[in-house]
Amino acid sequence: MPNNQSEGMLEDFLLSLIPYAARSFAKKAAEEAIDKKFGNYIPEHKSKAVAHTYLAWQHVPGNPLEAAIRVKSFEVKEQNVFVEWLKAFFGAVAA
Repeated sequence: MPNNQSEGMLEDFLLSLIPYAARSFAKKAAEEAIDKKFGNYIPEHKSKAVAHTYLAWQHVPGNPLEAAIRVKSFEVKEQNVFVEWLKAFFGAVAA
């Protein structure tokens, strides 16, 4: 995990930065998509499905993760060293 404390992927970390109600709603939508055979993601990628479901509802739907971070689709309530690193890294990549 990017924070070197929790297990998971980048999406798991980013999901921890959005409001609980939004995360819960996106999770329910992703699960229902599987139940109704509208989706076919593998269980290991559930957090990716949830994160991108949430991103589909933002001002620019479907932004890639780096763009979503730049436009503040994820809430950061405090200074976060990892988030600052992400901004610097993706800014360098985009340049």
